[in-house]
Amino acid sequence: PNTVGCSSGVISVASGVISVADEAKEESREASEQWWWRPKACCRAFTAACMSCQAGLTEAQYCAANPHVVGCPEPTPTPPRACCRAFTATCMSCQAGQTEAQYCAANPHVVGC
Repeated sequence: PNTVGCSSGVISVASGVISVADEAKEESREASEQWWWRPKACCRAFTAACMSCQAGLTEAQYCAANPHVVGCPEPTPTPPRACCRAFTATCMSCQAGQTEAQYCAANPHVVGC
C-alpha cells in the first residue's frame, strides 16, 4: 500500500483518494466563501417584509426597531393614566408617574406628604 510518513506516525492512503478529496474540499470551500457576494433578491416595497430583507434582518427584528412600518404588528398602546387633579400628594404623584413616597421626598411641602 501507498503510505505517507509524518512526524506523528504513518498514514495509509489509497492511490488518488487524496486528490479527489482535496478537490471536493476546495470546491466546498470556494462555494462557502462565495455565498456572501451573491445578491439576495429582496422586494423594494416599503413594507416590513421587504425592508427587513433589505436590512438582512428578520421581520420581528426589523419591526422591533421600526414598529410603525406597514406590515409590523401594531404596538400595544399604554392606557392613559387616570389621575385626579387636586393639589394633594396622591393626585400629584399620580400625575408625575411616581409613588407618593417618591413624590413627597422631592416635594415635602405638598398637602398629604
